[in-house]
Amino acid sequence: FYGGNLRYVYEFFVEKSSIKLCVPSYRGSVVKIFLDGEFMGYIAFEPYEVVVEHLDEGLHTVEIVLCGNRVNTFGCLHNADTSITRFGPPAWQTEGDAWSYEYRFWKNGVMSAPRIEVYTD
Repeated sequence: FYGGNLRYVYEFFVEKSSIKLCVPSYRGSVVKIFLDGEFMGYIAFEPYEVVVEHLDEGLHTVEIVLCGNRVNTFGCLHNADTSITRFGPPAWQTEGDAWSYEYRFWKNGVMSAPRIEVYTD
């Protein structure tokens, strides 16, 4: 029933260079990228990456914040109709094959490993 944000934190060492932070597959509203505590940008559309130029040599921390949504908190979690695309009042009025006693949660999170691509300056 979690509807908040998810934070993924990684450390990496790099020589003086430019980098590209890629989050190729995620399920959520948007992804925010922070590098050493500084906001670098949003990832919302292709090519799903943020470029950081002229990064100093050393150990750095990248934080990927996946902004969640309220579907798994307040959504129609008993609706088993997979063809539904709009979630107005009728989505909560299910019966027959459209009803499920089990909760039907939506996927949420980073679905594949993020990548850091390094380019020498």
